[in-house]
Amino acid sequence: MASKLPILRQVAWFSLLPQFVIMTSIGLLFYHFSPQNLVLKSAVCYLLLSFVLRSVIPMQHRRGIRLVKKKQFEEAIPFFQSSAQFITKYKWIDRYRFITLLSSSRISYLEMAMLNEALECPL
Repeated sequence: MASKLPILRQVAWFSLLPQFVIMTSIGLLFYHFSPQNLVLKSAVCYLLLSFVLRSVIPMQHRRGIRLVKKKQFEEAIPFFQSSAQFITKYKWIDRYRFITLLSSSRISYLEMAMLNEALECPL
């Protein structure tokens, strides 16, 4: 289902290099223990790791996004505020999001939370 809400996706291409190193490291680890189905095991492991990191760490942000998709804008604001507070407290997570969240987004999670909060605030 395509969203009719404004969505901006920009890739920080340089962040793909550390992610490639992580993928390669996972592959080398699997190669060391069991070289059979190396590519499949590595890909599944990387995707699982990516899914868990992006689901658990920015949990409040994801809850806000879910509410926005349901057009429950007022209810989404506290989740974006909570997300902004969390990222402000743990700035290193957002600064190194290409490793901590395996995210190659050019825009930071703090910026996303603030923009989403601003878009959802009633005038």
